[in-house]
Amino acid sequence: SLIGGVLRTRDNDGYTFQVGANFELQTLISGDIAVGYLEENKKDAAFGDVDGLSIEGNLNWYPSRLTTVTANAGRRAADIGILEAPSGTQTNFGITVAHEFRRNVIGQAFFDQTQFETEDIDRDDEINQFGLSATYKLNKRAHLQAYARYIDREISGLDNTGSSGYENTVAGIGISLFP
Repeated sequence: SLIGGVLRTRDNDGYTFQVGANFELQTLISGDIAVGYLEENKKDAAFGDVDGLSIEGNLNWYPSRLTTVTANAGRRAADIGILEAPSGTQTNFGITVAHEFRRNVIGQAFFDQTQFETEDIDRDDEINQFGLSATYKLNKRAHLQAYARYIDREISGLDNTGSSGYENTVAGIGISLFP
């Protein structure tokens, strides 16, 4: 990549070391969690390295035989696609509620938040998503789906050269085939 007329490389060496466990409490709650350390070292000295706390976790709660509430969270090093800042930290949190209205009709509602903190420039991104979906299982090999999703992306910081974000609403229908 050319940045300021100088050829730069986005190559890096990285690792994540985590220790974790999975669990189940009386069939009402199950999940897994891992905590550790992450490090990403850039081969180009012009870019900063990323290191720090690494977290991955999922929690499932079964308030009834027909409803599942799933929460997830994580923190990891990520390339967020900005030319001047090839690395940063991605932190996310999400929650989904799924309910089986009938054996072949499943509805879901979800919220997800992702934050990107860039390493080499003053820019932070926050993406919030809300959505609903429904799945109708025609049989075990074909499922019809409908969904609606609202996305709000806010961009802040002194090095934001574009817009301050955007809002988008997406809706669709589809079919999934399982061989």
